[in-house]
Amino acid sequence: MTFLPFSLARRSVVCLAVFAVLLAAAGRIGQAAPDESAGREAVPTVTGVAPADGPLIGFPGITIIGTGFVFGDTVKFGGVTDPTAIVMNPTTIVATAPPAGAPGAVNVTVTNGDGQSVDTVLFTYHPAPAITALDPTSGPAAGGNTLKITGTNLNVAPAIGFGTSPPQAAISASATEIFVVVPAA
Repeated sequence: MTFLPFSLARRSVVCLAVFAVLLAAAGRIGQAAPDESAGREAVPTVTGVAPADGPLIGFPGITIIGTGFVFGDTVKFGGVTDPTAIVMNPTTIVATAPPAGAPGAVNVTVTNGDGQSVDTVLFTYHPAPAITALDPTSGPAAGGNTLKITGTNLNVAPAIGFGTSPPQAAISASATEIFVVVPAA
């Protein structure tokens, strides 16, 4: 049986102790300081969401801005939990607005591990767009002509797709009309 010299064994214990302290500290990196007066985590605050609206089918890439966010916080849109929400840092969460059953505004709620929550901002679901007419109904294969699309809730469509061509940005848009240049076929 071989014994380590005392100085080498002592250095190993010291290294392990330092490593354990670093691991414990790493558990708090990127997290808000606890509310020492109550022995709890600080209550999160939400100051905004971007974008603040989206379609009924759901919308990924919602950025929630605030303070006091920590790993493990949960996000709800109108009471529906978003299982994909990720706390990026103490001031930013990236989430996905889940599908909704009806148009309208819903509270965005962030809840911390102590069950404390805040729901001071809204996300608005828009009704799905509906097309009622196209003018003209056909055009040259080379594209380049302007298409007028008539319908309802069209202002929620940021771009118009044509077959396999990349989506085209609207020239102008309102809730009832969109004008877009048609790409080549």
